[in-house]
Amino acid sequence: MLPNEKRASFGLVEDELIRIIDGNVFSRFDLTAKTYPITAVELLPPCVPGKIMGIGANYHSLLEAQGKPIPSVPKFFIKPTTSITATNTRIHLPNNIDNIVFEGEVGVVIGKECRHVRANRAHEYILGYTCFNDVTNVSMIQQTGAWGIGKGADTFSPMGPYILLTNEVRPLWIQSRLNGKLVQNDSTDGLIFNIPFVISYISNYMTLQPGDIIATGSPAGSIALKSGDRIEIEVEGIGTLHNEIIMEGEPDDYRKNRSNTSCLRT
Repeated sequence: MLPNEKRASFGLVEDELIRIIDGNVFSRFDLTAKTYPITAVELLPPCVPGKIMGIGANYHSLLEAQGKPIPSVPKFFIKPTTSITATNTRIHLPNNIDNIVFEGEVGVVIGKECRHVRANRAHEYILGYTCFNDVTNVSMIQQTGAWGIGKGADTFSPMGPYILLTNEVRPLWIQSRLNGKLVQNDSTDGLIFNIPFVISYISNYMTLQPGDIIATGSPAGSIALKSGDRIEIEVEGIGTLHNEIIMEGEPDDYRKNRSNTSCLRT
């Protein structure tokens, strides 16, 4: 939603300004003359995926910390789009649950429809990358084995603040800070199954469509969340995803009278 208007828009980040664009970010778009300070808008999730594919236990550092063997194939799950929330919003924890953790991740944004993609051509179908937090109800998964519910509650998929527009596959550094303390610090070089392999693997089973998100996995360092916590997920070249934690039913008055914009970064 632009200032004094009732609609959402895409914009391109230029230093501390957002330049509004016309067109489809997944095909062709043009820059307009309209610019707004980043502080004047409310950042929406940077895209609206048809599906979110997550990968469990995909960092060497995590499995080393847990003393678990390296898997032979990726462990996938799907998160519902109703779990999506943006930067600078609040994550709602269900009451009476004491083991809900954050998981800082690099999210791959699919740019073109694809099926049966070879790994050496997977980059052709990437629009870019974003910060992703795969919030997980560990207690639910341990008790029921229901990964979809354990990872799919409302607000359990924070993403943003921007999409880094590049299809280059290179190491990206990821850091997570809980209440200002660095708790995750790793690179996508530490992935067990790398991004081209993952795109190829998933596309052998289902069609990936523009806007779909692949959450590539989280390194060691996840910690249980509690009301009042502040979690920050930072990915090199993208920015920082900020969220605060509250319990379900607590007042959530975060949203202010600002403009709604989804943003890209080049």
